[in-house]
Amino acid sequence: MPTIYLQPLLAEGAFLYFFISSFYMRKPYCLLLLLLLLMGQSLAGWAQEAVPVTGSVLTDTGQPLPGATIFIKGTFIGTSTSRDGGFLLRTDFSNGPVILSVSFVGYVTQELTLSKPDNGIKVTLKPNPIQAAEVIASASRKEENILQAPVTVEKVTSEQVLRLPPPDVQVGLNQFKGIDVNGTSMLMNSLSTRGFNSPKSERLIQLTDYFDTQSPSLNINSGNLQGLPEIDIESIEIIHGPASALYGANAFNGVLLQNSKDPFVTEGLTLRVRGGGRALFDGQLRYAKRIGQKFAFKVTGAYLTADDWLAENYSATDRRVESRNNDQGSTLGYDAVNNYGDVAFRVPDSYPIADLRGKTLFMPGFAEQALVGTDERAKSLKVQPSLSYLLTNTIKVTVGAATAAARPATRAPAVTGSRTMAPTSTTAKLRVAAGLCAGSRCRISGPTRTI
Repeated sequence: MPTIYLQPLLAEGAFLYFFISSFYMRKPYCLLLLLLLLMGQSLAGWAQEAVPVTGSVLTDTGQPLPGATIFIKGTFIGTSTSRDGGFLLRTDFSNGPVILSVSFVGYVTQELTLSKPDNGIKVTLKPNPIQAAEVIASASRKEENILQAPVTVEKVTSEQVLRLPPPDVQVGLNQFKGIDVNGTSMLMNSLSTRGFNSPKSERLIQLTDYFDTQSPSLNINSGNLQGLPEIDIESIEIIHGPASALYGANAFNGVLLQNSKDPFVTEGLTLRVRGGGRALFDGQLRYAKRIGQKFAFKVTGAYLTADDWLAENYSATDRRVESRNNDQGSTLGYDAVNNYGDVAFRVPDSYPIADLRGKTLFMPGFAEQALVGTDERAKSLKVQPSLSYLLTNTIKVTVGAATAAARPATRAPAVTGSRTMAPTSTTAKLRVAAGLCAGSRCRISGPTRTI
């Protein structure tokens, strides 16, 4: 039987820790039983009927502001504005007044207190060009102002993410300070911080909603193949520097955290299709729906395919690398930069033909195009469904699955005369997480282990 540990609230603003032991959660029926128990316990706490609160969010010039988020402070209850800037939020006033927090990227967050239902709320947000009041959660595992964080944190908003160039969101992160990206193919890349650049992300952990996206079999971070589609990213937070106290020993060089969009807040269907050079096709889909006041589900998917880069440098390798090399175009052959299998053979001094004595002959070898043929297509597919349930206003449980399949194009190895085939990689993970909040601290996810 799965075990549940709950620590009661001690005072206003105290953080409620929620831990679900995954030691016994190896079978699906255990997870189902756990959710049924939690749902049954929560029904008694929802006796009061929530009443609707409506209003609109405007800019300082009086224009409607679609996409602004409205949350009841200290809870998971929230929504977003429609195209005309309007919103509807069901609120329970049985415990006294509530505080609405209204925010939008690039604007100053506004808070207003309601003691009773109001259907004519008008909130005006003023621009905030310096972005000094951005709220982050990765530095201390609680919401705080980015200027008050104990470490340096770079926050990338959803609008910035959508403006990053293809094919991968992580490739575009090299535009931000202190982040190095080492790309080995169209889909595979590695992030590094603090100047520790290497072909794979060492001591920089990558998390999606606090779940480690590292490949369990390869023990490496395979770019964004295990991450979120761009249209489902609420924000990306990068911690520059050690974060071992919160995230373990592997966070010696930093943390990259992708936060997904909440299906309770951001509903509807979103589609995006992009194309580009090298036969690039990138299609993404997100559908989220809130069912009643407690349930919400979300399905995201992404498919990308493109022609990977092929090396086509056929000039002669520098003699500082291959001292016996001949000039480019020599009838004796030569070692080309992107030619493989061009093995060298030195003609002995006793050879009968005097013109060849002591010279070096090179085998013709194979160009990369000849080795790869039509196998230069890189492909990736991601499907991530999830179901969220509000146990109370301050407790949310999310169950989701993430499956990803990737097929990088074959690449030429560094060793001359050999070649390897990159196999198709498929992974699937079941995720169970619980997010809790109280007082002024909320919307923090505390996940269990990935099963």
